[in-house]
Amino acid sequence: MLLDGSVATAALAAQAVSTTRPTNAVDTGDAALARIFPTGIHGTPADKDFGYDVTLWYPVDVPDKTPTFMPIIVAAGIATNGTTACPTAANCNFADTITETAKTGCVVHSPANNSVAWIDVPIRNARYIQLRVDIDGGSAAVTSVDALVQFGEDISSMAMLDADVDLGDMDWVAAGLAATSIGATDAAVVDAGAVGSLSAKMRRLTTDLDALITVMKDSDAGSLGAGNILGDILAKITASASTSANQIVLTSAPVEKTPVAVSQFIATPSTAEALVGSETFARVLHLQAKRAAADNSGNVFVGLTGLDSGAAEMFELEPGAVFSFEMPAGTKIDLNDVYIDSITATDGVVGWYVPV
Repeated sequence: MLLDGSVATAALAAQAVSTTRPTNAVDTGDAALARIFPTGIHGTPADKDFGYDVTLWYPVDVPDKTPTFMPIIVAAGIATNGTTACPTAANCNFADTITETAKTGCVVHSPANNSVAWIDVPIRNARYIQLRVDIDGGSAAVTSVDALVQFGEDISSMAMLDADVDLGDMDWVAAGLAATSIGATDAAVVDAGAVGSLSAKMRRLTTDLDALITVMKDSDAGSLGAGNILGDILAKITASASTSANQIVLTSAPVEKTPVAVSQFIATPSTAEALVGSETFARVLHLQAKRAAADNSGNVFVGLTGLDSGAAEMFELEPGAVFSFEMPAGTKIDLNDVYIDSITATDGVVGWYVPV
């Protein structure tokens, strides 16, 4: 289908949240990916520039509120028209060069032989897609821009979608390996000039991985050869593990924790007070409804921050009753969040807890 470019004559500004459907935005339907072929109309045959960006729009409906359209710019850059004519209009050519300045998961295809260039844009469940263009690209600007767009129901159906992988810029890998005493020359297996095509590099990496897995499964199966990145890494891991100082010993021996006594007596009934006065973490808590040296006169209540004896969420304890809990392993509770209340002044709780 034809995607009409929303034309500007100045640099494209950031997209703003809108309360209406954006101009020239196209419904994406059930598509998972859009393949955009930019075109430009001009006065001379080729080499006309224009700026562009691609925005995905997400409508957000809030009850009793104006609909809101949220924008995400997923691609932006400069496109240059080539010599391949587009049948949508006179003096209209497809772009043959696309230079991305910002993209979020999109893949730009800009062939070196001046054939048609395009952008693959994952839809990411967006409702609308919009193309904006800046036709004021300088002395070689186009006069208007459209684009042809192909929608695919799933990414696998768009067979030309691939990853732009450049394995030639691997100097930082060599430097990093040298810093860890792994020979910098070992990085040659992923350097652009060492093995050749991307498929050859991937086959080499697959072979290395298979060998590494074999060695890890069976220590008697052999070792990876010298000059092999994965082999050197495995050797260093093995050497490090053989040194007792580098070993991590796991033990199931229990850690002893001394219980800590705790008590709280309420001065003003119906005014709950924290069990402890500051942040105190525990795994186990046992409380008994009891004064320090005598039984309570009435019932007391145990609950959380902000609750008192009038709250239905409070646990009500008769004199002598016990309240206990134990947190699951790996968790804890702050006793400063446990509150006590009573019906009678000076009634309260005594007990102990196991700190974390």
